Amino acid sequence: MIVLIVEDDQMRIGWFKDMYKDDELHFAVNVEEAKKLLQSQKFERIFLDHDLAGITFEDSDKETTGAAVVRFMVEKGLQKQADIVVHSNNPAGAHYMYGMLERAGYQVKSVPFTYLINQIDGIMGAM
Repeated sequence: MIVLIVEDDQMRIGWFKDMYKDDELHFAVNVEEAKKLLQSQKFERIFLDHDLAGITFEDSDKETTGAAVVRFMVEKGLQKQADIVVHSNNPAGAHYMYGMLERAGYQVKSVPFTYLINQIDGIMGAM
């Protein structure tokens, strides 16, 4: 499986590497890296964090957040074929991202990372 993970926390990145060790993983630690990857490759699954750049509980209107990645995807109509998981622990940010993706017709789930690490099989089976 070809997977994009938008995440800046090294512990979480390590978890994704362990969890998806048999898959082709692409990581973006900031908005610009995510935009480049989203335009250059088709992904089967995309994991999106909201709070990037080491800032927690950032406002969704900031261009340094996962919300900026979602706005870019929706505006360009990118990656509609992918299963998307918003894995942010920021409830307001995750809600914003999920709502925007859902309204645009994307297949999306919202699962905070703290739950994701315990429920990955059941969540992915439901998509």
